[in-house]
Formats: sequence, structure tokens, C-alpha cells
Amino acid sequence: MTIITVDGNIGSGKSTVLEYLHTRYGISVDLEPVRKWQPYLNELYRSGKSAFEFQVRVWLDRCWIQQRPNQSNLIMERSPYFQYSVFVPTNHKQNRISDSEYHTLVEMYQMSMNMWSPGFYIYLRSNPAKCMERISKRNRESEDRIKKEYIQDLHDLHEQAYLWAVMQQKPILCIDVEGKTIEQICSEIYQALCAMGYQK
Repeated sequence: MTIITVDGNIGSGKSTVLEYLHTRYGISVDLEPVRKWQPYLNELYRSGKSAFEFQVRVWLDRCWIQQRPNQSNLIMERSPYFQYSVFVPTNHKQNRISDSEYHTLVEMYQMSMNMWSPGFYIYLRSNPAKCMERISKRNRESEDRIKKEYIQDLHDLHEQAYLWAVMQQKPILCIDVEGKTIEQICSEIYQALCAMGYQK
């Protein structure tokens, strides 16, 4: 099974892109289980509670890849590499996880990345201010508490992770999403997939 991941900031349009790729091109996709995670997100955004339990849940649901019978290729939302490089250090910086919890998560993610890595990364580069606008417009439960400083921090670390991936010669495509329609963004992705010989 070949796994391709779509990464980007909160509000960058990952879910919308994946849903369009599935509907328009018939590509198998795997979205984050946001409803399952809602209790964790409520506590994280509304109470500022420790993010450690949520990060463990994310790792179990998204990074500990299980075998998928009869599944050849898949495009999934977010990769262990960007989770490890963006969300773990951000929560540590904001004191939502302790030093010991941080080191535990680092060990977990490093284990995942030693076990598997995507065949191809797609990074949706977005403007933090536009991300805030999209977050407000979609009006998901508890996201009204997300602060622009948090989105900016995530953006900066996404950019660092992308540049490091390029330096490490990881197979990664960066798509600037602002000023483009969903059709244009997904057309770029589909053309890149076709060029690399991806098959549904």
C-alpha cells in the first residue's frame, strides 16, 4: 500500500481538498476523525488542559498504521513527520505538555517514522490570516477559542518542516492555496500524482 499525506495548517483546506479528490477523481482518502476527537479538542481549546492525552490519541489513530485489507493506495490527512515537527513542539512551547511528556511523544513519533513514511508528501501552504477566516466560517465546535497567535506558530513550524523536508530530499510537493479554487488546487495535486505514476 502506498500512502500519500496531505499536510497543512488548521484551516488550510485539507479536508475539503481530500473530499474533492475522492468525489472528483475517485481517489481513496482517509480523513482525521474529528468527531471522535471532539472531547479532546474541547478541553484543549476551551480549558487549556494538557494536550498529552490528545497527542497520544492522535498517534494511535493516525500514526500507528494498521493493515488495510484490499487497499492498494491511500491519501491520508496529515503525516507523522508534520505532527512531530509542528504540533508536538507547539504544545510543548505553550506548556500544554511537560518536558517528560514531550520526550515520550518524540520517542513515539520517531518510532512511527522508523516504521513507515509516506511515498509522497503534499504540503498546502496557506496564509495564517486566511486560515483564521476559514476556521471562523466553518464554525466547528470549540474552534472559536483558537487564537491567531496559535495559527501563526503552527504556520511558522509548518514552513520550517517543509524546508527541512526539502533539504532531506523527501518527496514533497508544496502548493500555495491562496487565490485558487478547490478545483485548481486538486487539479495540481492530481497532475502531480499522475506524473509520479500513482494509481487508484
